[in-house]
Amino acid sequence: GPGEKFVRRTYAICFLLLSGWIGLVTVCRYLVFRAPCFDMGIFSQMFESMRRTGAPVTTCERNLALSHFQVHTSPIFYVLLPLYAIWPSPVTLQIGQALVTASGLIPLYFLCRRHRLDATATLFLAVAYLLFPALSGSCFYDLHENCFLAPCLLWVVYGMTAKKTWVLALSVVATLAIKEDAGIYLAFLGLYFWMGEKRRKTGLLLFFVSVVAFGAATWYLSRYGDGILSSRFDNLLYEPGGSMIQIIKTVLIHPAYALRECFTIEKLQYLLLMLLPFGGLLVCKTPPARYLLLGPMLLLNVMPDYEYLHTINYQYNFGTTVLLFYFVILQLSGLDQRRQRAQALGAVLLSGLLFAGTKAGSGWYMEDYLQNRNTYQQMEEDLDRIPADASVTASTYLVAHLYEHEELYQTDSGIRSQYLAIDLRWEDSSAEKLKETGYELIYQSDALAIYRRN
Repeated sequence: GPGEKFVRRTYAICFLLLSGWIGLVTVCRYLVFRAPCFDMGIFSQMFESMRRTGAPVTTCERNLALSHFQVHTSPIFYVLLPLYAIWPSPVTLQIGQALVTASGLIPLYFLCRRHRLDATATLFLAVAYLLFPALSGSCFYDLHENCFLAPCLLWVVYGMTAKKTWVLALSVVATLAIKEDAGIYLAFLGLYFWMGEKRRKTGLLLFFVSVVAFGAATWYLSRYGDGILSSRFDNLLYEPGGSMIQIIKTVLIHPAYALRECFTIEKLQYLLLMLLPFGGLLVCKTPPARYLLLGPMLLLNVMPDYEYLHTINYQYNFGTTVLLFYFVILQLSGLDQRRQRAQALGAVLLSGLLFAGTKAGSGWYMEDYLQNRNTYQQMEEDLDRIPADASVTASTYLVAHLYEHEELYQTDSGIRSQYLAIDLRWEDSSAEKLKETGYELIYQSDALAIYRRN
């Protein structure tokens, strides 16, 4: 088999390829004005606020000046702030997400070595991580805090398996800082290590800490924030506006109903895309407790009826993907060398096939930018016509490019700012109609129109 140095170099190459691919696609997506207000516009304005004042304030998220942490508890974003402070641009944020996602390869490598996987199988898993379509696909709707789940959860697992207390403690704190629902992934991990690895004390402690942290975060958002987005789980709630506790009760008390909710065409297609690369490992002899690692996928992605949760094209797959990879490592560790290599190679081939069918076409953003670069650069220059201290209402694809404005809204907010920027590629603009509402046209090109309020 390959030597250790060759395996490490392969992991380094996969890191560069994955971060480069995600970075190129997402940066070009921003540069061709295809990154919408939700959520790229929000995070672009938020980071600019963090750079200037230290506070994560946005106006375009809820149409008033509000800390983003009143919507989601995501202090993990401060990890990217030093990078953004050096290069203050939404482009930096897209690159930051690419680097964070690809960095999951580091703990993945250590986990493979920890479980004494064959060198060839270890190498193949790096390539599978590179090609797994849900990882890059989760980045292609622009920056989200969820990307930190990829490395952080794998570091939690490594800290547990290697019994490195400081790694475990730091990675648990980092995971809980990602988002209010991150504790759910940790709770399942705690249950697995308690029941599947007989790590009674540590597993129960992780479960307890995760449940308490999750409860505290949801209480904070309900009491002092904008509330938790439980509406995404309406099909699992027995009272309107119920809590995550109700969702868990539904799953525990009515498991047949909860399972029935998993079987729609869209959800089965999602499961196929997620599980097909590792299909053989899912059905071979497995300790029952190990399936707890797939629990978050069922609970958070498949059971709810919120359509964006069960697709590989949005930001909800980072945590479930890396727990699936850990499941695969455990399954491979129980096989002989020949079967390890065969299963891992199969994962590479199937991941590559799915990637080619679902994500390879995402490169059109780069082609669009190269072909129409002058147009997009002119749009950037045209937006600079708006005074830096002015309040602005803009079309969704323009918001992220106006991130430096302290008061910034999307057009569907109905707010009448000092300036109005309309993206003529997607929206009609009637100067006469807007004149009746107090706006006058001050500039227009083929791509956009800028109005000033009288």
